[in-house]
Amino acid sequence: MVRRRWWMAVVVGTALVMSHTACASDEAQPDPVDEDPVPAAMAERLAAELDNLDGLTADDPGCVAGVVEGGQQTVVAHGMADLDAGEPLHAGSVFDLASVAKMLTGAVVVALEEDGVVGRDDLVADWLPELQRVVGDVTVADLLHHSSGLVDYGDLLDDDGIDIDDPATQTDALAAIAAGPPAQLPPGRDFDYSNTNYVLLAEVVAAATGRPFDEVLADEVLEPLGMVDAFLPTTRPVRGEKVVVGYEWDDESDDGWVAVVSPWTQVGDGAVHATVADVLRFATAVVDPADAPGVGGERWAAALVAPGPTPEPSGDGYAAGVVVSDGGAVLGHSGSWLGTSTAMVALPDEGVVAVALCNVDDLDAAAVAEAFLERR
Repeated sequence: MVRRRWWMAVVVGTALVMSHTACASDEAQPDPVDEDPVPAAMAERLAAELDNLDGLTADDPGCVAGVVEGGQQTVVAHGMADLDAGEPLHAGSVFDLASVAKMLTGAVVVALEEDGVVGRDDLVADWLPELQRVVGDVTVADLLHHSSGLVDYGDLLDDDGIDIDDPATQTDALAAIAAGPPAQLPPGRDFDYSNTNYVLLAEVVAAATGRPFDEVLADEVLEPLGMVDAFLPTTRPVRGEKVVVGYEWDDESDDGWVAVVSPWTQVGDGAVHATVADVLRFATAVVDPADAPGVGGERWAAALVAPGPTPEPSGDGYAAGVVVSDGGAVLGHSGSWLGTSTAMVALPDEGVVAVALCNVDDLDAAAVAEAFLERR
């Protein structure tokens, strides 16, 4: 199969921003000027879905949503990127991906595995000997599939009196893990979602390559797949012309909406910032991989979506940062963090992908993405 890449042209309106593009070549190019008709029906669908879910209007924070189907990418936006500045969301808005970024961490590990740098059967303690007491016999595969039994570092930081609003670095998280209890379940036996797993995967990647995780992520995944606006910040708050402001509703506030951001700077389990088009590029490489080695190739994609031996309680499988449902007929991941809700859903047999990125932290982004698949 041929890997497809997608680019967008931005058409700016008052309340909605819409983009509709066709397939382009495999070489990264500037965004072309697109003269295809703007799919107003999809924009209206997004507005209706947000109103139905949370009563959100064009004057509230909202979402950017995108679909790839039949060789066409469509991206629409509804709501505000920055309430104080009066800036609306648009197709190029950049969001914190939250846990959707776990797919990218898994993609890095799979790429390094294909290159022989890291193995799934490697003991984590061989790469991170300072954590031997805690990780014991936990393997890289156990981290990938959330079957390590390790306590979530967020709970450990909370036990230390560090709140989500307090500064906390990757070093702080690792210190809490190192001082915390050993795995609470036998490795490889049960599924137990823990952000500790993906923070440690980032550390394994750094130890195995001798390079910072953000550099390896960019070189191994973001750049090869043409995720041109994606990046992993190392400081908070994140500044940038296209970076949205995140919000939560506060009944005690005069305006209702309050801008929120967490100063936590951990990597591996989230924090990657990207556009809807970036996530669509990644997802289309997974569902329509190239007949070639390396990132974006068939072997890489197959390894990325191969579920582990310990399914989630729902029966879904958890692969390398990708949730696998209905025997592989549905792939995806969702995420939520202060000021952001995100989701990617793909139907690989149909070659269809939907993504929703929202700057509200209590919104069902997965329902937004799924709505575009259900109403095609």
